[in-house]
Amino acid sequence: MSQTAPPTPGEVRALAHQLLTWAEQLSALPPRVAPLSDDDRHEFVLARAEALRREAQLRARLFPGANFGNAVWDVALELFVRDMAGFRVSLEDLAADDLLPQEEIIRCVNEMIDLGIVEQLTDRYDARISWISLTSSGKQSMTRFLLESSRNSNPQVESEEDDPSARSEPEIKTMPFSCLA
Repeated sequence: MSQTAPPTPGEVRALAHQLLTWAEQLSALPPRVAPLSDDDRHEFVLARAEALRREAQLRARLFPGANFGNAVWDVALELFVRDMAGFRVSLEDLAADDLLPQEEIIRCVNEMIDLGIVEQLTDRYDARISWISLTSSGKQSMTRFLLESSRNSNPQVESEEDDPSARSEPEIKTMPFSCLA
């Protein structure tokens, strides 16, 4: 029965170095998480949108008179939050919240209608009421934005484009060691 010679101290150090290198490469990878279910995605996106709305309100309170926001974005976000929470929104509702002056809200809504992000429907029972909502593509874009932007602060959140089965493992460089044979 033949026995192989034990590894030399240099080979052990090289192996230890290689193991540490592999550990560093693996720890740099983002952790894998399961994709969100539809219900969880809805709750996550709604919570993210509400958080953005609260941040804008906080900015307005702490910096009165400073215009840090984008009026069109503020209206789109408000429409999105209300829609995700299951509420219909009229122009009068938006104006009553003191989000922006009514003229500014109307300008923003008209701009988003022109872009195909928002649609405006007249109430079938009261022609004085205009219902405002995001279009299907507007909702999809807002959802995608909220999911993808959340990855900046939470890399564990997957966007709709992420496909865990399509991910390839990173290449880990190896060194041959005669002592491992």
